[in-house]
Amino acid sequence: MPAKKDPRTPFGVAIRSKRKARGLSQAELSALCGWSQAKLSQLETGDRMRSLLDVVALAPPLEVDPSWLSMLAIQSLQAA
Repeated sequence: MPAKKDPRTPFGVAIRSKRKARGLSQAELSALCGWSQAKLSQLETGDRMRSLLDVVALAPPLEVDPSWLSMLAIQSLQAA
């Protein structure tokens, strides 16, 4: 089993934090978004570029405003 990686971007940190606060596993959240667990893991660790479609898919199950996630995605790009 691969070692767990910590989030490296504001976007990844926020996704993981909100997911855990909602009591969701990666498998559960990825299923709600219609994704593979690998995709969610890559978004959380910053190994995958996020898109507007990702933000739109994540906002409802995390119970957050899409504009907040968009702001974090932009901050993550600026930090890179």
